[in-house]
Amino acid sequence: MDKQKIFTCMKQLTIILIIGCMVFMMMPVPANAACSHSSLGPRYSDATHPHRYYKVCNSCGSKVYIGGQEVKKHGPGTWGSGTCKSCGTHSYTGGTPAASHPHASVAKCACGETKTVYVLKFSCTQCRANSKRASNSSDISAVFLNLDGDLGIGTLQSVPVKFRVSYTNTYNQPNKFAGNFFPATAFSSWDTQVSCTTVSVPSGFSVGTAPALSVSYYNSSNGKLADQGIKWSTNTSYASSFQTTFFMLKSMPSYAIATGVCNLGSHSKSGTVKTYFT
Repeated sequence: MDKQKIFTCMKQLTIILIIGCMVFMMMPVPANAACSHSSLGPRYSDATHPHRYYKVCNSCGSKVYIGGQEVKKHGPGTWGSGTCKSCGTHSYTGGTPAASHPHASVAKCACGETKTVYVLKFSCTQCRANSKRASNSSDISAVFLNLDGDLGIGTLQSVPVKFRVSYTNTYNQPNKFAGNFFPATAFSSWDTQVSCTTVSVPSGFSVGTAPALSVSYYNSSNGKLADQGIKWSTNTSYASSFQTTFFMLKSMPSYAIATGVCNLGSHSKSGTVKTYFT
């Protein structure tokens, strides 16, 4: 090979090498390749669930995850709302029950999800179908001590009194209705009555009676399920449930306990009646 060709080849290789170096120098080098992220900005969280916490490096602009995550309020997850559909749990509210049984109602969650639920309506005869009645009474004997005389001076008397506490409940079991529209309602009551009356009182003595304004419900293991509030009628010897709403329980009670109170002067005696459900 003559000298001219050698020189030309070397010149071409030199040009290629120079161009290659220039191209390499022009290629971008990641700014964070050697950044220690020693200067970080404020803490933020990802917009998408699970909202991991991060900070932005002031030197290279990289997103640096710092551990942990934010739990946002349950909601639609729209931009700027501070909510997330995946955080928290659904809570359904609203909806108007349909007029016809089984009274479907479309409830809505704040995130936009909907759920169809079924409602028991007090005015619906089908909601009160397959009714049963539980009833019982108990006679309680009590002895009051009464001071016969004025100004606390006189003869101490024993006053034997017998009074009766009675309980009646009309109910059904909606979770056994056809269609299984009410799986979470095992007990629905719409007529609870408690009375406390005298059976025998010695002549010359006046006693007062009244049922307590609460009935307690228990399961077969004697665990209390709930208390039902009732109200006195114009005659305080009688009380009943509120005649506008159902009293409902998720599980069927084994029995109920109602209480009555008998008074003579400032002294009182109480008694209970225990009624089983079938």
